[in-house]
Amino acid sequence: AFTFGDPVPVMDRREILDYIEAGSNGRWYEPPVSVDGLAKSFRRSTHHASALFFKRNVLASCFVPHPWLDRETFAALALDFLTFGNCYLERVRNRLGSTLRLRHSLAKYTRRGAEDLSQYFFVRGWQQEHEFEPGSIWHLREFDVNQEIYGVPEYLSSLQAAWLNESATLFR
Repeated sequence: AFTFGDPVPVMDRREILDYIEAGSNGRWYEPPVSVDGLAKSFRRSTHHASALFFKRNVLASCFVPHPWLDRETFAALALDFLTFGNCYLERVRNRLGSTLRLRHSLAKYTRRGAEDLSQYFFVRGWQQEHEFEPGSIWHLREFDVNQEIYGVPEYLSSLQAAWLNESATLFR
């Protein structure tokens, strides 16, 4: 015989994370939710990934391409927004300073500056950082009630069900 343990209330010790908001390392803010965890959870459940792909495909099918933004870039932007609650576009300028095109910056690695919120960094790993030109990044974020620096995906509360589904499948 085995037990699952005692029931744990929803508001027990977890609300302490609401006070952390988005931590700063001095140069940029870290997202309030693990982007690595969100990326791993993306394909955890077939229902989860297919719902996000469906939403992305609907948005991409309605998108009207622009000389600066093609359908492929928009589809990547939409999937980042749906998966991470954040998406970023970098303005690529020509030699005269005019906009040449808009390039997608991966939300998993893009961070917002700590000293100036209009400053952004691309941080792919330890000591692999790129500082974007000031004012060249456009950031769309899903609203979060606990902080105003990053967005969080709207499905965040349903991740427990996706993880539980994976555990139940592995248990069987």
